Amino acid sequence: MKSTQKFKNAGFIVLSFALVSVILAFTVFSKKRLVRKKRPDFVFLGIGMFSFVLSLPLLVTGFSPQIAKVTSKIQSETIDYAKEDIEEAVSKRANTIIPAVTPSLKHAYKEIKDEKSIEDKLEIAQSLLDRKLITEEEYKQMGKNILGIK
Repeated sequence: MKSTQKFKNAGFIVLSFALVSVILAFTVFSKKRLVRKKRPDFVFLGIGMFSFVLSLPLLVTGFSPQIAKVTSKIQSETIDYAKEDIEEAVSKRANTIIPAVTPSLKHAYKEIKDEKSIEDKLEIAQSLLDRKLITEEEYKQMGKNILGIK
C-alpha cells in the first residue's frame, strides 16, 4: 500500500471519529438544563473538534499527488492560454530594448535595419564612427551584430 493511501485511510478514520464524537456530544451525552434545552457535552465536542483538525493535514497529505496533478494542469492551461500574449510581449520587448540602448545606437540601428548587404552595413557603421556618432565600443558591437557574432 502506498504511503499516500495510508495517509488517506488514517485521515478518513480520524474524520469519522470526529464526526461521531460531535454527534454524540449533541445527542447521547448532552446535558439537559432546567429550561428544557439540551447543552452539548463539551468534552466530546472538544475531542471531536480536535480530531477534525487533526484529520485535515492527514487528508491533504494523502491527496497531495492528486492536488499536484490538478495544480500542474491548471498552470499548463494558463500558460497555453497566455502563450500568444507572452510571445507578443517578448517580441515587443526585444524590439524596444535593442534600439533603445543609446540614442546613437538607435539612430545607427534605424540606418542599418534596411535590407542591405553586410558590406554596406559595415560601411555605414564605419561612417557613423568616423562622424563620431557612435563610440569605438558601440562600433565593435555593431560589427558583431552585423556579422552575427555573439
